[in-house]
Amino acid sequence: MKQTLLFLLLVSGVNISFAQIAFSGKEFQNTIITSCENKTAEEMYQKALNWISYTFNSPNDVLMAKIENEYIRFEGAKEHLVCWETIGTICNNGKFTVELSFKDGRYKFELIKLQQYIPYTGYGPHGWDDVNFEYVTANMYKNNGKLRPKYQHFISDMPEYFNNLNKQLQQFIQNENIPSKREDW
Repeated sequence: MKQTLLFLLLVSGVNISFAQIAFSGKEFQNTIITSCENKTAEEMYQKALNWISYTFNSPNDVLMAKIENEYIRFEGAKEHLVCWETIGTICNNGKFTVELSFKDGRYKFELIKLQQYIPYTGYGPHGWDDVNFEYVTANMYKNNGKLRPKYQHFISDMPEYFNNLNKQLQQFIQNENIPSKREDW
């Protein structure tokens, strides 16, 4: 009986994500379509706003645009988000823009923009610089088809961060209760 009940709970709460943020051959996949059965666009929109409030320290500062029940665009930042292998591993802080679009039963998580902060070294450019995904995908493989060592961290660590961020959003949307940051005291 317990196994049947557990199975039904797992099946009813299953969400399906179509694709992931990843580098695939010579393309960068920047969109994830996530299925949330029995959820309306309105419910997911409101839960996503709550998730932003719960996840980010200054939710009003990260919200860039929103159209009620249709989409939300927000900006976030993470230390050591963009890593490159040169003489050693260099990780730059990253700033990103994500757009969430909602339809009944599913939402789209799309990485719109990614920037890295290049610190001042006295040589070359410094400050915030856009990551050019077309350049990365065109140059990440050698002529023999092997991955250039420079990109090994970038093509695994950066997509993993955004896939996990989407997974957190998905779990928040599916959860009926909004988690509290307050401890019981």
